[in-house]
Amino acid sequence: MLESDGATKGGSHDPLLGCFTALFIWCDMADSNYNDKANSFSLSWETILDEYKQALETVRKSPKTISGYLENLRRYFIFLEAHGLMKSVHKLDKRDLGEYLRYLQNSVRWPNNPHISEDHRGRLSPFTVRAYVRDIKTFWSWLYKEGYIDNNPLAAFSLPAVPENLVRTVTPEQFLILHSSIDRSTLEGSKYYCMLLIPYDNGVRVSELVTIRVTNINFQDKTIKVMGKGQIERLVPITVYTRRQIMKYIDGVRSNSCPENCPYLFADLDGEPISINSVYQFMRRLLAKSKLKEVKFYPHILRHSFATQFLANGGNIADLKRILGHKSLATTIRYTHSQLQDIQKQHAKFSPVAELFMNKT
Repeated sequence: MLESDGATKGGSHDPLLGCFTALFIWCDMADSNYNDKANSFSLSWETILDEYKQALETVRKSPKTISGYLENLRRYFIFLEAHGLMKSVHKLDKRDLGEYLRYLQNSVRWPNNPHISEDHRGRLSPFTVRAYVRDIKTFWSWLYKEGYIDNNPLAAFSLPAVPENLVRTVTPEQFLILHSSIDRSTLEGSKYYCMLLIPYDNGVRVSELVTIRVTNINFQDKTIKVMGKGQIERLVPITVYTRRQIMKYIDGVRSNSCPENCPYLFADLDGEPISINSVYQFMRRLLAKSKLKEVKFYPHILRHSFATQFLANGGNIADLKRILGHKSLATTIRYTHSQLQDIQKQHAKFSPVAELFMNKT
């Protein structure tokens, strides 16, 4: 489904996609400038995308990530076809991408979803637009690297700017309110209590959380082995308290919620990992029950909250990088921000105006 294009119909086969797949040929055979690799055969965009998919799988991108990349590329090709801009790969350049960028910046979200009113749709967020453009640039870099094009006309295309938003978190006080709103005497409550506690204790992603196997937990060393992005395993620590709650859950109600030989710590009645959506739904219900106002609460906020509090409590940023599984320290540095309340306290104490006129009164 093309989120930003009103011409597509949710859930139905898109005729534009079939059109350019069947008719568009990778090389413009009348163009004398195409290179030898492209000249060896005619390829449809779908064939090239399939090769790109295999390349992404080789570098261990997750199925969800790969699906997102390919869907974003298909959105671009559908736009080109619909607006009469589809042409040889050698002729597509930054002007075409510029047209697409302007189109995205003026597009609404979910144009054909009958369950969302026009008042709540709004325009695509700058972050979504940036992601679409970034994926196209990455694909063109791959085409150049693999020798399908002689130069990369999108290399100099600047990504659209996005606002620098502060990382959303829940405060320790808010977490305690949410924590106390769970009825741990029930099967669901006991399970979700642990699912709330683990990411707040070590910042695991929700995709890592739901696939934890019981055998991945080393109770003696207080560590859990998780499968992160790129299918890379890492060990994350847990506190004595979290270990105790996991053991109580395993020894108690877990056997009533999944088959006897189920390997997953959090499983459904069929023995499969609990769905990520069910975690989102639980957190939505928990937030409503807690009566907290003006608080955003979803799985990744627990990761943000752990990271922020880890540093605020004196944790080392290099250790945090390893716990979170970040490849780059630059990604971790964003958690070094202080919450507004902390900034205000420090400002009131150390401002030169406070020193001159307030602290001495």
